[in-house]
Amino acid sequence: KHSATLQLFNEEGSVLLTVPYSDVYPWPVATGGTGHSLILANPSYGEGDPRAWTISDIVGGSPGSMVSFHPSPLRSVVINEILAHSENVAVPQFVEIYNHSTNFVDLSGCILTDNANTNQYVIPSGTTIGPGGFVSFNASLGFTLNPAGDTLYLIKPDNSRVLDAVQFTAQANGISYGRWPDGANDFYPLQSLTPGTN
Repeated sequence: KHSATLQLFNEEGSVLLTVPYSDVYPWPVATGGTGHSLILANPSYGEGDPRAWTISDIVGGSPGSMVSFHPSPLRSVVINEILAHSENVAVPQFVEIYNHSTNFVDLSGCILTDNANTNQYVIPSGTTIGPGGFVSFNASLGFTLNPAGDTLYLIKPDNSRVLDAVQFTAQANGISYGRWPDGANDFYPLQSLTPGTN
C-alpha cells in the first residue's frame, strides 16, 4: 500500500500545486502495483479528493499525450460480492461478478487475482454473463482470499486494463461483502450469501 503527496513549485520556490495520492480506498485501488497511472478525471472535486481521480485507460498510462479511452463491453462488469472468511460454513469462499449492461458480455480469458502478478485464475473460455446477470466462482480459483483483508482484481485477458479492483478489510466469518444495490459504488456486509444472484 502506498500513500504520498506530490508538490509542484515555481522558480521562486512557492507551491503551485499539492496533490496527495494513495492506492488505498477510497482512492482508486487498481493503481496498486498494476502498472496503471493515476489520472485527474473529475477536477471539479479538487485534486485532494479521491473522487477526482481514476486509473489510466490502459496499463502504462499515456505520459506526454492526451488520455485515451478504449470502449469495451468488459467495462460493464464489476466484482459484486466476496466471501473471504468461510470457516465451518456450508458455503466456501466465492467471488461474484455482475454485468450492469443490457448486453451479453464474454468473460473468456479474464483474470481474477489477489495479486496483479501471481495467483491468477483465468476465467474459462465460453463464460458469458447476461444483461443484469451474475456469475460466481468459488474453490476453483486456485488461490485463497485472505479473511484478514486484501485487494481483489478483475483484469482484461490481455492484461492491458484492470476492469475492477476491490479492497476489503477483515471479514466476519460467513458474512459476504457486496455492492448494494448490485453494481453500485459502495460495499456493505450482506445479511445473506447470494453467490450468482441478486
